[in-house]
Amino acid sequence: MIQRNYPNAWVVATISLLSLFVSGALRAERSDSAPPIKKGRPTAKVARISLDTLDTLDTLGPVGNGGRGMLRIGYLDRGSDLSYEGDSSEALLGRLRESLLGRGSFTEALDDAGYTGVALDRCKDTEQMIQRMSRGEFAVVFATAHVFMRQLDVEAELDVNGDGPNRGDPAAGGSYEPVLQFRLPGDVSNGKGVGRSGIVFIGPSSPLWNSESPSLEEISSALRSARPAIIAMSRLAETIVPLGELASEVGGLDMGAPVDCGDASSVVKHVISGMVDVGICDTAALDRWGTLERHGGEPVPLYKTVLRTEPTTPTDPILIDSRLFFGAGDRRLAAELVLGMSDFFNRYPRPAPGVWVDPASRSFFESWAKGERAVSAKPTSEESTAPRLPGASEARASSSTLPGL
Repeated sequence: MIQRNYPNAWVVATISLLSLFVSGALRAERSDSAPPIKKGRPTAKVARISLDTLDTLDTLGPVGNGGRGMLRIGYLDRGSDLSYEGDSSEALLGRLRESLLGRGSFTEALDDAGYTGVALDRCKDTEQMIQRMSRGEFAVVFATAHVFMRQLDVEAELDVNGDGPNRGDPAAGGSYEPVLQFRLPGDVSNGKGVGRSGIVFIGPSSPLWNSESPSLEEISSALRSARPAIIAMSRLAETIVPLGELASEVGGLDMGAPVDCGDASSVVKHVISGMVDVGICDTAALDRWGTLERHGGEPVPLYKTVLRTEPTTPTDPILIDSRLFFGAGDRRLAAELVLGMSDFFNRYPRPAPGVWVDPASRSFFESWAKGERAVSAKPTSEESTAPRLPGASEARASSSTLPGL
């Protein structure tokens, strides 16, 4: 198995290169259905941390209370942590809206801030979401980590405190604060942020399946023109980072158009059934769905690992328009949004099994983008028992350095 800790700044720099990987992609194939998720323990302390966040943003400008209309929540229907098990994001957010409007303190704050209601506003893809975020169209955004990383670049160009076009106009919009982060089974949290591990793996149809010690050249040859099963190309921990690390190891990638499965369980099914040779998803999902349970015996892995990343890549954030942190009325609404969303996702019975939210901060995402290791905790789950691909690949993983660093 190839296993390396690459500087995260390089991974961010490769996003534009990896976009070339799918520039000629065919229309994605899709699989549905997934097994249920076991319940877990919700995270507390959201109220204290979110109120601390509010106290640090007094310099931001007001939105204005007159004629605001609906409070708009932007989201993607597929390819985010909201659709972890292949469920519709719109259905889940519909229940969130009902939950928020059922809280008297929230509706009072909504009315005081000048909003007439809550509207769900779906974006057709990540590009549209980024464009609309840059125009400040949403009060709340259920973004992917990849989208927020790109949004940070947009905000730098609009810098209200620097030389950007919004200089001196903090009410111009286009800036968002991460207030919550999704935490799925296997994710790692240490109070600074939530990180996730990704994995590249092969199934029985791969030419590498019977190889005991393949060389890097053999791995590269086997992956050439192979169509990888992925959740979505916009997934940071589950697609972009593993592909970036793999490309560095084998000296570049020349793979076929990806099969967009929409959720991790479908990725695993595509690979272990032999529909595709290789898959990329989060490590915990593969550990769960990629083994065969035998009565009275050890679970039998139905895959082999090519590369596993460290659990440091940020998970998807929930963002709030920075303008809602200015003024008593807006600050109250922002606090009610954070509390209401946290209560909804972390309550029992769970509205989205296997999905929690933890407090989030901008500094965690910024430090990751700069290459700092913001998540240092170890995963609670044990190392996977899946067979590895040892030999030359493992030797190189322990000795090589990243070109240009």
